[in-house]
Amino acid sequence: MPRAFEAGSPRLEETWPRRLEEKLARYCWITNCQGGRAITAVPPILKTAVYYYRPALTVLSVGIVDCAYRVLAPGELDFVQKLPGPLSRLIRRVVRSNHYRLTKARRIPYTSVEEFRRTLNDAAQFCAQIETTLVYVPILPPGMHMRETSYDIEANIERYNRVVAEILPPRQIVDLSEVRAEIDQLVLKDGHHLNAAGHEKCAAQICRSLGQLGFA
Repeated sequence: MPRAFEAGSPRLEETWPRRLEEKLARYCWITNCQGGRAITAVPPILKTAVYYYRPALTVLSVGIVDCAYRVLAPGELDFVQKLPGPLSRLIRRVVRSNHYRLTKARRIPYTSVEEFRRTLNDAAQFCAQIETTLVYVPILPPGMHMRETSYDIEANIERYNRVVAEILPPRQIVDLSEVRAEIDQLVLKDGHHLNAAGHEKCAAQICRSLGQLGFA
């Protein structure tokens, strides 16, 4: 999703879902974008919108939130957010400035590997039951800023992407090797969100994968 508050963020029409719609305009596309959500948000969407529309294919992009370490557990974060404003802001400022060391010390995943595997497997089985082809867009490697601020993020991304490869056949996993090769040029300064060029390259790669599945 566009990050209007961040310099260099692409416009909505420059994002890969919109670019995909343009490249494959012969199809009717239904887009559901929810920023900052873990894979646990996927089943309710599948069992409502996807079940209702029964699309020929479902393109799923999720995972970076799941595999990144967090500093505060959900209950701790809720507690901090309920503290008086100045104290809450101070704690969050300390967390941000020491994010790498704190994630290294605590190593709290948003979603465990086991839960990620179980949820994705359930999603794949559900899509097979309603006869929609599930196509997964892998988690991209981190840019420089994310590598510097999030402990072990590269290894975590590889670990979660391997889980996907255990569940889905290769032809249903988009090949993003060309994007990975120049990731630092294709993301914003946060080292994660794609810039316009990154969205365009992802759209091209997804389109190529869909063509190999017969959607061209």
